[in-house]
Amino acid sequence: MITVSHVLGDWLFQFPSLLTFQLCCRPHRDLSQDSASTDVSQQILQNLSEQSGINTQLLGTISSQNIQAQKDRANQINLALQQARHLSMESTRRRRESSAASDLGRNAWGVIGTPTFLYEQP
Repeated sequence: MITVSHVLGDWLFQFPSLLTFQLCCRPHRDLSQDSASTDVSQQILQNLSEQSGINTQLLGTISSQNIQAQKDRANQINLALQQARHLSMESTRRRRESSAASDLGRNAWGVIGTPTFLYEQP
């Protein structure tokens, strides 16, 4: 079943609320009804010009929201990259500490485990 939200999903994402969308579309409806009720071509041309201006404002708003969404995605990618670098450095530090500890343990065991009679003079 296709709902209105499926059809208007992209549009609803572009506007903060359905009320904002309705408020943006109201001037279009009013101007088109005004043009339909008048026979004067000059009034019709003025209404078309106003509708074109409203469309331009609407497209500008949509474009600025798209640009902001791209900036947000870029910031998210940068944060993920910084987190990955931090985790990599942390992992490298842990491996080095573990390696150093095991080297110290082996060296200490070698000193403790070597019999002293091997070093004595006959």
